[in-house]
Amino acid sequence: WGISRSLFFMTAVSVVVRSVTPFLFLILPKYIIDELSGDRRWEVVLAYILLLIGVTALVKGIHWLVWYLQGEARLVTRYKSNRAFLTMDLHMTYSDFESSNVRDLTARVKNNVSVLTFIEQIIPNFLVDLFQLLGYTYIILQLHPLILVVILLIIFVNSRISKRREKLGDDFQNVLGNFSRRSQYVYNSMISFDAGKDIRINKASQWLRDKYRTETDRYLEKFTEKQNRELRLTIIDNVIAALQAIVMYGYSAYMVAVGKISVGSFSVYLGAITNFITSFTGTISKCIGIRFWSY
Repeated sequence: WGISRSLFFMTAVSVVVRSVTPFLFLILPKYIIDELSGDRRWEVVLAYILLLIGVTALVKGIHWLVWYLQGEARLVTRYKSNRAFLTMDLHMTYSDFESSNVRDLTARVKNNVSVLTFIEQIIPNFLVDLFQLLGYTYIILQLHPLILVVILLIIFVNSRISKRREKLGDDFQNVLGNFSRRSQYVYNSMISFDAGKDIRINKASQWLRDKYRTETDRYLEKFTEKQNRELRLTIIDNVIAALQAIVMYGYSAYMVAVGKISVGSFSVYLGAITNFITSFTGTISKCIGIRFWSY
């Protein structure tokens, strides 16, 4: 805050605009769809379309203005950051200046701490995902609280599937590494001029060929096993995705059929459900990133 108040202000405006924009483009088309599926008053439809165009232009104008003003604020922030690091060095006591631990810490701070990155990327991106997550959560709760529970359960199952895939890949890398070393050793022995005499004296040609074939067969067996496991995980993933689509689309369509929600609301709920998953995973990953950055 002491280094660049103006950049903080511009970033705050950017966070607000980026957080609100998806909801504007999610809700405004609802009124157009409802009018087209209802009274079909073209003057009303045209008014909504003009409003959507105006909001789009306003959002883009604010984005451009913030980007323009942030340019000068970045220069000021970069200058003040360098001056702060220089002041830190100049005001350092001689005992600290001689200490290798202090100097290593100072160098680590200079190399890894970026005020611009913290102000413009780390915190804003986290806040945008968090605000959007809260907004999508509110919209989904208006449809039915159990829908949110189902989505969270699906996210949890998908995360377990992803971790399982990563473990399969890591385990197979060990298999691949062992096969590469052992097969390369056997192959080099087979074609090596230095080992040719010993191979012929001891009549080991057939043994080397059998050994190479055994290593290759073992690798192919492990590879097939890995492929089968990945196929099972893919099937489970596809089944979950299909069930998700059936539940979300089916329930929303049912609410439209019984007159509980409009066709425009149908599009809003589906968009909120889809974007909720992205916002949820983005918020979690950025929380982890902030924690890592703090170290």
